[in-house]
Amino acid sequence: MDQIEFVERLRKYGIDRDMNNYRASLQSPVTKEDLDSIEGRFKKSIQSLSKEKQEYFLTYTKIVVENSVALILSLLDGSSNIGQVGGKFELYYDKDGQRDHINNKEGDDLMTLLYDEDEEDY
Repeated sequence: MDQIEFVERLRKYGIDRDMNNYRASLQSPVTKEDLDSIEGRFKKSIQSLSKEKQEYFLTYTKIVVENSVALILSLLDGSSNIGQVGGKFELYYDKDGQRDHINNKEGDDLMTLLYDEDEEDY
């Protein structure tokens, strides 16, 4: 797996699929048992919004999730830091003895790859 495939899979399985699951969950009927949990009460409040406002909320939530993932990727890229002094993060993918270096390679940073596809979405 190279850095492009890593970001594509992160997007597909870590962002898009989860956002689809959140969307389906928030749009499913609210049961009496749901109202005993914070998630159920939240779902009820979201469903009280117009469809347009629900879509704004979900779109904004996706942006927040992507920005959070991008922050982690920027740390791996070394384009941001969390107060570390010296050193760098290294991310490898090892399959059948083949070890591919995913971050800090020539080419686009992981964060840049994540945002490249987003330009079409907004």
